[in-house]
Amino acid sequence: METMFLGQFHGRLDAQGTFHLPPSLCAHLAAGMVLTRGLDKCLMLFPRQAWQELAHKVSGLSFTLPEARALRRLLFAGALYCLAEGEGHITLPEELCAYAQIEGDLVLVGLGAYLEIWSPTTWGDTLVRVEAEVSSLAEELAI
Repeated sequence: METMFLGQFHGRLDAQGTFHLPPSLCAHLAAGMVLTRGLDKCLMLFPRQAWQELAHKVSGLSFTLPEARALRRLLFAGALYCLAEGEGHITLPEELCAYAQIEGDLVLVGLGAYLEIWSPTTWGDTLVRVEAEVSSLAEELAI
C-alpha cells in the first residue's frame, strides 16, 4: 500500500540547519528520501520510490523541449538523497533554504505521495491564495 502523507507540522531549524521529522512520518521515510526544490518556492521531500517514479516521468520528456529542460534543471540540479539521522533529523542545505526562504521556522505539509517544506510566511500566503481559488480550481480540474 502506498504511503499517504497528510497534515501540517511545524518545526524549526537548529544552528546546523537540521530539523526533526514528526515521529509519525519517520517509518514511512526510513528507506531514504530525496529533497529538492519545489515548484512554488518551497522544497519537496519524496520517499525514494515516489522520487524514482517522478524522475522516470521527467526523464522521459523530450530534451528538445525548453520546458522539459527547465523542469529537469529545477528538480534534478537541486536534488539530494538523504536519510533521517538519529531520531528523524534531516539537514537542509543552505542553498535550498535560501531558495525556499526558510530561516528558522518551517512548515512541513503532507501532499499525498510527498511532502513540501515551506517558510511559514510563504505557506500562509499560498494557503490564502489557494483557499480563495479552490472552487474554480476544483471545477477546472473536474473534481
